Amino acid sequence: MGKATTGMIVDPYKELNRAKTEGTSDAAHNAATVGRMAAAGAKGFGRFNAALFKGAVVDIPLAAAEGFRAVPKLYGEEVRDHGEVTDIQSGFGKAGKNFAFGMADGFSDLFIRPVEEAKKDGAMGFAKGLGKGILGFTSKTASAAVGIVAYPGEGICKSLRYTVHLATRRDIKARKMVEGQYLARSAALNQEVIGIINAFELLRNEKGRFGTGF
Repeated sequence: MGKATTGMIVDPYKELNRAKTEGTSDAAHNAATVGRMAAAGAKGFGRFNAALFKGAVVDIPLAAAEGFRAVPKLYGEEVRDHGEVTDIQSGFGKAGKNFAFGMADGFSDLFIRPVEEAKKDGAMGFAKGLGKGILGFTSKTASAAVGIVAYPGEGICKSLRYTVHLATRRDIKARKMVEGQYLARSAALNQEVIGIINAFELLRNEKGRFGTGF
């Protein structure tokens, strides 16, 4: 958001400086400059709103979901890995897994943790296990609830980013194919050139042998 706000001010100023370096000051040029400055400011405003919306709907909930999910690591518990979000489908899949396991593990911690710790350290262990159980219940259910929104949102953003840059990836792939064809042709040409050079060297050696070298 800060970067977008800076762009709203700096980008129009850059356009103004660019117009000054062009050295033209007629009415048409001035109108075009004003239009470019307005467009640059509008782009910054659009980036600001996009950052605000993504931050509120995706980034902050995602950070909260991941943070709550990692809390059990503080007392040595292994945290489930539900995979990486790469698109909409994986986002909804991770949200479902995180919700199901988070709710199940959270409620089970309230009963299992105190019993397990009590077997080790008696009453003191029961108290410690109860604390772990309450902490696990709170963090896991919170992650499950927030993750229902966060992970699908992350998947949607990544899918949109992939769609936006799809044409660029296709262009890169096409250019790589052209480059590969060029290299293949160059390799064949190099073989022909090497053959010609070898034949020339052979002829020169033969001429030199008879005293009529080049």
